[in-house]
Amino acid sequence: MLMKLGLPEESAARSAFNQRGPWFNSGASHMKQDFPKRFFDQLGLISMLQTLGKFGPVLT
Repeated sequence: MLMKLGLPEESAARSAFNQRGPWFNSGASHMKQDFPKRFFDQLGLISMLQTLGKFGPVLT
């Protein structure tokens, strides 16, 4: 499924077989590289970080 979404085979295998689960993988550098913010923007999803930033400074 990751390859269908556009991930290279190496990145998809790294995520699928590392046994760390989706929460860890969502923050992994290869996932951030393969799924940049614009990918989620194109899906019509909103950024919680940007939304919260409208109300004042956001601590990161």
